[in-house]
Amino acid sequence: MTTYSTTHDGLERVLEGADVLRHSVGPAKGMRIAPTIVLTGMVAAVVVLADRMFGEMFGDGFAREWIALWALSVVAALLLAKAAFALTAWLVRSEHGLVARWRRAADERRFRELAAMDHRVMEEFRIAKSVAEWR
Repeated sequence: MTTYSTTHDGLERVLEGADVLRHSVGPAKGMRIAPTIVLTGMVAAVVVLADRMFGEMFGDGFAREWIALWALSVVAALLLAKAAFALTAWLVRSEHGLVARWRRAADERRFRELAAMDHRVMEEFRIAKSVAEWR
């Protein structure tokens, strides 16, 4: 009976390389729209700075300049993905906190308007506040 190999050295190397790349890239593979926008802005800044600093090095060769900037943008995207993800998460948390404060302020305004129209509401609020202070 003939036995066939169930593994292939080349395929195993490719799969190992894909695992290394997946772990080094981090959250870039599953990013949502906001982190992608932040990352795009960061990469664009890197590309513009590199073009201004090293633009004269390539001369008039469009293809060489395009390939160099494309390679730089890919490297920048891979390196900045985690930072863009963290920055976006911080921005979203800050926005949620701000919206919550706005809602509390609006609720308090509505409560004060109601209390101004009905003195019983304000009296119940004072009682609840004093009970809370005793605890």
